[in-house]
Amino acid sequence: MTRATIGIPVFNGARYLGEALASACNAADEETEILVVDDGSTDSSASIVKEWAARDSRVRLVSHRKNEGLGPARNTIIDEARGRWLLFLDSDDLISPDILPRALEAIGEAPLLRFPIATWSGGKLPFYVSDSSAEVVSSPEQLREAALGALLPDMQKGGFGGSACGALYLADFLRSRKLRFSPRKECLSEDYLFSFECIAEASELVWLPDVLYAYRVNPESKTHTPDPLMMVHIEQYCRELEQVAARHGMAAEGRRIALCAFAGCVAGLAKQVVGSGIDEREWYERQLASPALSEVKHRISPGIVPLRWYVVFRAFASGRFRLWRMLVKMRDLVRRSPE
Repeated sequence: MTRATIGIPVFNGARYLGEALASACNAADEETEILVVDDGSTDSSASIVKEWAARDSRVRLVSHRKNEGLGPARNTIIDEARGRWLLFLDSDDLISPDILPRALEAIGEAPLLRFPIATWSGGKLPFYVSDSSAEVVSSPEQLREAALGALLPDMQKGGFGGSACGALYLADFLRSRKLRFSPRKECLSEDYLFSFECIAEASELVWLPDVLYAYRVNPESKTHTPDPLMMVHIEQYCRELEQVAARHGMAAEGRRIALCAFAGCVAGLAKQVVGSGIDEREWYERQLASPALSEVKHRISPGIVPLRWYVVFRAFASGRFRLWRMLVKMRDLVRRSPE
């Protein structure tokens, strides 16, 4: 049996796909396959994978006839993976050559291992092996806290993160528990929902403090592209979050986190619009028409969400376009200023 699968979903990712494949090949031994699911790309992504597969038998291509979305592409990886263990790699990111040896040594018999992800904008890669040993989390209370933390990792200091790429999975665990990503083509934060369910279903979780994954800050990616239907997608995500939490006996916590997530998503995603070149006022008026925005505005307070989210959210939800735009630009200047 193939020991591990590195699964790469790609849609029109030709620009960085070769780098991701080189990174995967450097991390893979002869018992590891590199499974690429081309999600209906219209660029040269499939051709790039075929070229790699022609010279490296570990690379395998599965193609969708049409673009179905990131979640369905990752679900195909779960279904098609031949490896006992599964690792996701996005088509514009990079992994350390040490990722599989370190993760496989640490995971033992647990169905799930998580590790931190570092952002990367070029230059020296952020990989490092920690002096700290892996931590095993097995008590119901710890697993519950870890699962809830995956739904809103930005608010949990010292948590285990929520990215689907920051983990090694036992493939049969995912299949036997029917753990899948949302099948919707446009799904906000599908990683967090998936990670929550994986942790909630696990009897044991291993935390490896090594930084073995580099998330490329790519202005062309979906994550950094203004969304004309932002409020619709935020509402859908928060509904799904509450449903998923309730399904695992955490309804009250789910409602609280959904409220935080709503404000956090508005504060975070709206900043993509400023300076993007689209008609900001038209986009803003369209989002402001959402009934859910008005409802959350009256339910939220500074004690529920971080103050930086609250201030930007209140300006946005109160119809104060110029103030909201100024706050977003100020936050951007603060992030860019030297230490």
